[in-house]
Amino acid sequence: MKGKNAILASLIISLVPLFLPGCKFDSSKTSPRSPQVFLITEFPIYEPYVAEICGQILSIQPEVRIQDLIRTSSQNSLSQNAVILDQIAYNLPQGSIILAILNTAIRAEHPPLLVKTKKNKFYIVPDNSLITLVLEREGLEQAWRLNVTEHHAQQISNTYPYREIYASVTGKLASGIPPEKLGTPTRDISKKHIERPSSIAQTITAKILHIDSYGNLITNVPKDFSPILIQDSMLRVDIGKKSISAPLVKDYRDVPVGRFALVFNNQNLLELTVHQGSAASEFKNITPGTTITILP
Repeated sequence: MKGKNAILASLIISLVPLFLPGCKFDSSKTSPRSPQVFLITEFPIYEPYVAEICGQILSIQPEVRIQDLIRTSSQNSLSQNAVILDQIAYNLPQGSIILAILNTAIRAEHPPLLVKTKKNKFYIVPDNSLITLVLEREGLEQAWRLNVTEHHAQQISNTYPYREIYASVTGKLASGIPPEKLGTPTRDISKKHIERPSSIAQTITAKILHIDSYGNLITNVPKDFSPILIQDSMLRVDIGKKSISAPLVKDYRDVPVGRFALVFNNQNLLELTVHQGSAASEFKNITPGTTITILP
């Protein structure tokens, strides 16, 4: 009897939506969840520009999920912003749309690009080498120059016209319009602004790309760049007129508090750090672009 009651109850539940208005589920009206849009800009928090971008995206695709991740300093160098973009993008999910409007002071000669990486992430960025580190890690699938005007905003500002183009194309992409309809294919992407380290004999000559708020010195030296970069080896680091010794360790906590260490971060870039301290404060007059020499 219990089995018959269970079958009857199941039958009644399945029939209820057929007779109650508003309960019937129409699968034909469902659509895939809209992708997430992540904003990375240099616009100050007290200015309305990001709000304008969000409004324009939402007017095209009201269901899109937008996250304003970070506002970088407008004084940041291109190498600093390339590091920041790559660090943020590292953990963003596949299918993400990342709108990065950085280093706009050189906007005139670097129009916007739409880039798809082999990690199935979409980047809408200026063609100013900002995406160089991302492409080295994720690989280039395809890129498009955003020059199809029918998908641009109807009203373009005189002060920074690309802002409206970025926002409009982001909304169109989020709404499902394929990339090939938004621009013309290209593989000619600017990468010239990110300096590369050099290695002669056993000496690495590199640059500081970024100094974070903790005083860590992030260099342009990738993992496996040189045979002297051996785990747990002691290396000499010269910056300006000062030399220090630091072990290359897996984690900065592998050295005592207050001691220097060299570590590879999540981006596989070499950092000079001080455990619970600031490496930057140990040197005078260092900035992004300062030369750093590493040798056994």
